[in-house]
Amino acid sequence: MPTPTASHAGLWLADSDDDRDHALRWWTNTGTAVMPAGRAWDAVGLPEGLGRQAVKALPNGPAIHYPEHEHIVILVPPGTAATWDADEAGYACLGDGFHVNVPEPSRTSSPGPYWLRSPGPCASFADSTALLRLIATAHKAARFVASQTSAAAAHTPGSGAGRAGELKAGDSP
Repeated sequence: MPTPTASHAGLWLADSDDDRDHALRWWTNTGTAVMPAGRAWDAVGLPEGLGRQAVKALPNGPAIHYPEHEHIVILVPPGTAATWDADEAGYACLGDGFHVNVPEPSRTSSPGPYWLRSPGPCASFADSTALLRLIATAHKAARFVASQTSAAAAHTPGSGAGRAGELKAGDSP
């Protein structure tokens, strides 16, 4: 594995920590470093399926895959968390006060967290407005499907607390 200092991306990421050497030491020893959001970048965490859709739909922006948690974090410009509409999106944007486990810049496969889309040398972030729009649309669609499923289940005999077709206490055969 190349040393983290061998790339502009490594230095850019390391500089987002209070102590650049902290990140470089952790990357060298473990392959990941816990780093503060809200300085050089903010982060949006998504379930893996939605995160992969977002990475595919957006032309740029670093994205970290956490396979053991089936989770993807997309880096967005710093300050995004202050204006992010979590109610609309259904997911939070992490800024000041939050930390993210960041893989070494050249780590592009498991084990552990790795870059699904590596950071470039000039900090090209995901478009936070496009990302918000994309996940808000997916969130609204999921709520709609859930409401339709609930409505259909309410009108289906044998639905509810038991398995479909199973009688519950008080039901007649």
